[in-house]
Amino acid sequence: MKSYKSYIFKVLLCISLLFFVTGGTSYVVDPYGVNWRFVHHGFNLNKGMFSKSVRLAKAYYINCFKPETLLVGTSRVEYGLSPDDDFLKTYQPVYNYGLSSSNLYEQRRYIEYAVRHNKIKTIIMGLDLGSFGKMSNSPDFNEKRLGAPSLIRKIRECYFSLSATYGIFRTIKKNRRNPDEVEIYQNGWRSPEKQDRAVKEGRTTLKTEFEKSEMDFLRIVYYQFSLVPERFNDFKMIVDLCRKNNIAFYPFISPAHPRQWEVIYKTGSWDEWDAWKRELVEITPVWDFSGYHDFNKQEKFYLDSSHYRKEMGHLIFERLIGSKKDSQIPDDFGVLLTVENIESHLQSIIKQREKWVNNNPDDVSDIDRLYLQALNYK
Repeated sequence: MKSYKSYIFKVLLCISLLFFVTGGTSYVVDPYGVNWRFVHHGFNLNKGMFSKSVRLAKAYYINCFKPETLLVGTSRVEYGLSPDDDFLKTYQPVYNYGLSSSNLYEQRRYIEYAVRHNKIKTIIMGLDLGSFGKMSNSPDFNEKRLGAPSLIRKIRECYFSLSATYGIFRTIKKNRRNPDEVEIYQNGWRSPEKQDRAVKEGRTTLKTEFEKSEMDFLRIVYYQFSLVPERFNDFKMIVDLCRKNNIAFYPFISPAHPRQWEVIYKTGSWDEWDAWKRELVEITPVWDFSGYHDFNKQEKFYLDSSHYRKEMGHLIFERLIGSKKDSQIPDDFGVLLTVENIESHLQSIIKQREKWVNNNPDDVSDIDRLYLQALNYK
């Protein structure tokens, strides 16, 4: 009996040691990017689980980062707005709080959580039509993470879970393979380095990335698209929250390549696009960077026709918070929409589209072809 108890004790001791060694290793490697304490180039700079679990990572790390400025939106903001931009020097610390494929409810809940636990002074928010539609909450979204901060829950999810254990090996492997490549940085900005490397090595092309993005919007985001009234309530709650807490709020409609707007037109969602903008300005004035201005037509500003690069983000910052006196930006890049000018602005975009269609028949033909392919998937 005594030897039996001794055997059980040794087994439990080994299990406990293995458990704590694994948890300790997870803490050091930090695969989710929730502490950033032991960062070493070629070892764990590129967090292996961050990009796959961005809602978990940003919920747990926001209170460690303690930002004063938030950059909020979908993956367009994640890629396009760099917290290190020169125009943000006086707004630091700045955190990119973008959430890939998020609806307005998710964005609102994350903003509320950040404001409740940090001294937020400024919010710059990119708005996208898809976030106001029937998009469901992401499987990675968990309300419990946005309640009262729980150290036990954080430790269990980020260090002692099976996925965290897998993340140890994934992180080390990714850093050994490409030590200079980082998918998401400590300040929350999602880097285009992985795609840029794939293009450079000939494994993909910009045209391929454009069409992949457009196919996703044709098949999923704008397929039978309709606006959801509750999402406008979410937006109004964000506006009211900022007013109540004296937070400077800069909402803007994201830029995209004109091919994206042709996707909206082809799916029959153009009227919804116009209605969306009308509803927004009834709540608060909004900057509009969509449309057919010269910057939107230049492929150098894009990862695909939906996601703009930080160079475009720099121009957005210049319009929103830069010096108007020294600005070299054309007047048609970034129009402040109000209830007074919304109708004339919408009519102007319709005319701009007609001109773009006439001047770019190959792009229009591409979207027509992709639209027919998308129909075959249904």
